[in-house]
Amino acid sequence: MNIIENLSSVIVDSLGKNDIKLYEDSRNEMITKIANQDFFNLEGIENYFTVGKALTLILDDMYKNPPLLYKRVVLCATYCLLKAIINDKYDKEERTVHASALLYILFSENDDFIGREYLMSKLRNNVQAAAFQFRGMQSVFYWKYKLSNYNIQFSPRIEQRLTNAISSAPKIPDENNRQKIINFEYENFPVLLDCIPMDIEIRYHGVFIDPFDSDIFARLKSVFKPNTFNFPKKEPKTKRDTEISYTETSTLINKRVCIVISIIIIVLDIVLLLK
Repeated sequence: MNIIENLSSVIVDSLGKNDIKLYEDSRNEMITKIANQDFFNLEGIENYFTVGKALTLILDDMYKNPPLLYKRVVLCATYCLLKAIINDKYDKEERTVHASALLYILFSENDDFIGREYLMSKLRNNVQAAAFQFRGMQSVFYWKYKLSNYNIQFSPRIEQRLTNAISSAPKIPDENNRQKIINFEYENFPVLLDCIPMDIEIRYHGVFIDPFDSDIFARLKSVFKPNTFNFPKKEPKTKRDTEISYTETSTLINKRVCIVISIIIIVLDIVLLLK
């Protein structure tokens, strides 16, 4: 397991452990590795699903500026998740469906970059062709998730992002038309996988990082927002909650008092009857 895969596993596992410090430390190191032009190599990864999932998590924490680094991470995540689904066209594995849902999130949250910039540049700046290609790929990811029999357990934040994305999902066509689009896009996925590594090397390149330059490490950490949404926050008790709790307690006490009084009255009645 290389260092990128190891960091990705730690990032994913830290959610289950509810260890925000471990998550943030690993996330900061991960972005440093991806930003390093001399270090990062997409083709040296084995567990593409875990890396793609980790990158999807940290993209939610990133500012879109500087755009070059953000776009580099988007393409890396897209590449890894595509590699995770490419050999499982008929969704025999649960992780294929999981990866498809994450791809749908990525495409929905980054339609301005993936659709209007990246895919358009591959199609000679033909807006209509780029829109058709983008919508076709996005639809395939949605269908693979929506029509699957797997019950995927997402983290609360991923679930929220997926719900937001699905709110504008297209209608699902009949099986015949759906299969035609799936077949067409599965012919395009390998082309995209061939293009992305070269593009992150040249067009969306990294920087040459001096390991002794503390300033550049500080600047890289600044690409993240102050707070992550990947860890659910405990909401403080509101005044209304306190009032409801007090009301419920009072009601319970009143009920108990009524029961005691009723018992006393019954006992007195029995005593009087016995006299």
